[in-house]
Amino acid sequence: MNKKKGVFFTLDAILAAGIFLIVILAVSTSYVSQPETAPSNFFSHDITRIFANLKVNDLDNNYVKSLINSNKITRANNTILEQIGEFWAEEQTELAKNLSKNVSDALIPARFGIGIYVDGEEIYARKNNMTRNLVSSRKIISGIAKQKPTEGFTSRAILGRITAKTNTKFYPFDVTAPCYNSWYDNSNADKISIEKTIELPNDANVTNATWIIMPAIADTSVKAYINGNLVFNGIPDLNGIKNAQGNFTSGINKVKYEQTVTSYGGCAGDDGTSHVILTYKTQQFQTIDNKTNFPFAVVYADGRISDYEKPIFVPNTDITKINISLKVKADNVNLNFRFKGTEFNIGRKQVFNNLVEWKNSEILGNLTQNGISYSNLKDNYFYFVFDFIPVNNNVTVFPNSTVTVEGLKEDIPFGSIDISQAINLASQSNPTGWSWCPSSYYNANWNFNLPNSATHAYSDWLIGWCMQDDADQIARANGINLYRHIENNPATDPFINSFARFGYTKNVAAGSVITGQNTFSLQFGSDYSTKPVISYGENVFYIPHGVSYTTVLKEAKGCVWKVDTNAGIKTIKVPKGYSGNNNCAYNKSAVVYAGNDSLQIAALGIFQLLDFDDDGMVDVLVSDTDIEIETNVISKVPSLWGPSIVEIRVWE
Repeated sequence: MNKKKGVFFTLDAILAAGIFLIVILAVSTSYVSQPETAPSNFFSHDITRIFANLKVNDLDNNYVKSLINSNKITRANNTILEQIGEFWAEEQTELAKNLSKNVSDALIPARFGIGIYVDGEEIYARKNNMTRNLVSSRKIISGIAKQKPTEGFTSRAILGRITAKTNTKFYPFDVTAPCYNSWYDNSNADKISIEKTIELPNDANVTNATWIIMPAIADTSVKAYINGNLVFNGIPDLNGIKNAQGNFTSGINKVKYEQTVTSYGGCAGDDGTSHVILTYKTQQFQTIDNKTNFPFAVVYADGRISDYEKPIFVPNTDITKINISLKVKADNVNLNFRFKGTEFNIGRKQVFNNLVEWKNSEILGNLTQNGISYSNLKDNYFYFVFDFIPVNNNVTVFPNSTVTVEGLKEDIPFGSIDISQAINLASQSNPTGWSWCPSSYYNANWNFNLPNSATHAYSDWLIGWCMQDDADQIARANGINLYRHIENNPATDPFINSFARFGYTKNVAAGSVITGQNTFSLQFGSDYSTKPVISYGENVFYIPHGVSYTTVLKEAKGCVWKVDTNAGIKTIKVPKGYSGNNNCAYNKSAVVYAGNDSLQIAALGIFQLLDFDDDGMVDVLVSDTDIEIETNVISKVPSLWGPSIVEIRVWE
């Protein structure tokens, strides 16, 4: 039995060995029968890999060295593919062809055909007849495109400083002792002095000034002073005190007027529409008003101040606290609160040591009891109304009396420049014909422009008004109702006796402020009117202090610019110290610049940024020392254009 098993195992081994030998012979025969398929495949892939990784300065090739030495190849660190692509992009087709031929001829045997293509365009071809395989390999090159620079310049411009920013701002007086709540009370003030403090930047140069004075009793003589200088003595009219700029200085200014009346019950004071309008130039980026601290006028009154109305407008702020601190000479003071025509009493307090205060808890508690929260007050006007009872027939409101508002304010964009501009009256219609209120109309419209690059802060109006009785009161922004009282309709907003102030932000209603042209309109019923001649609107916005980087362009030489500004034609060199022959222009009739120069494009962006109404005139004055230019050289710019596809075909 054991011998038979051994025979079987031996036969199995011989059969297995035979099968293995047959497999080896079959595989070997197959390999030898196609000896030439692999080389063309390997050549195509290998040549592509070499072209994509080997740098031109690593080539031991006399032709390539000559291109480097003659500066035809300016970046010897390019790979062979990158250099072929660069020549192609710059339309140097002969150089691309010769480089491709020289390198490939040295690497690929003559029996093989070869073709090199960029985006399907033939660069070089050795057009041997094809008898066997054709193998193609492709490689992507980023940052290469026809007629696009493979190395260029990108620039941005920022304002390191400004030669002069022009602000036009208004400074309104408060309603002071017009006796609306105490007619024919012989304790009312019959003689009053009202002094308002106006603080300007320490480098301000006032170029225009107008002071509109509207005393509580019309046709009454006043004496008006600016910084202690008597500038007017007589009965003020609707034109106001004009050309008073020589009396204003940088820093602290004080404007004061005095009035005496002889009618029973007095009522000397201001009706709340007096205001100063100042246009000044400054080099400071940010001059926006502090809308958290609301100081009182300094007032000296012979008699009772029965109505001191302090308007509060805190745009873009989530109010968390309100505190009132009054330094006064008075027996006691009563405080009311008014919001959208609804008024209620907060309380009366005795004055101790010339001080009376209302803390946030008292104010918030009273508002809450009357269904008003601080969130209701955001971006809206509200009023604190004071009644000062005299001591020895005299009331004095001392400096440093203030309403202080705290809250979370929207961030001012970093590095921004705030701009304050007057809002022009567009139209007035339906005159009242009231002899006692001349130049009054039922309807008025104002227009203002918000530049494309701007962030809106707020728009604010002081409105001259006349009232006979309850009437329609409608305020619209871009056709959207912001306030709507309809006579005898309790479902609408309450009637406002003195529609003297109105302000809003972009957050009040969707579409209330838009980029480009905006409209604000007032429409009153038959017993109420506005006086546009003494009204004033102000628009405040922010612009960035620079423009972002340009696209990658071929040149970065700069230019001598002739720029139309509100101070005439100015010559501005960008970059500063530029001494070349390029001339550019930015004015109402033409904008001239080179579209392939990154410095010129960056400078153009600055001028457009400072041209708020797109009229070809720069509204913020700059010089060549103000504009700082940053320029970067970008190589191969992979994120901006391309990629291009390089294809290498090899055949036999």
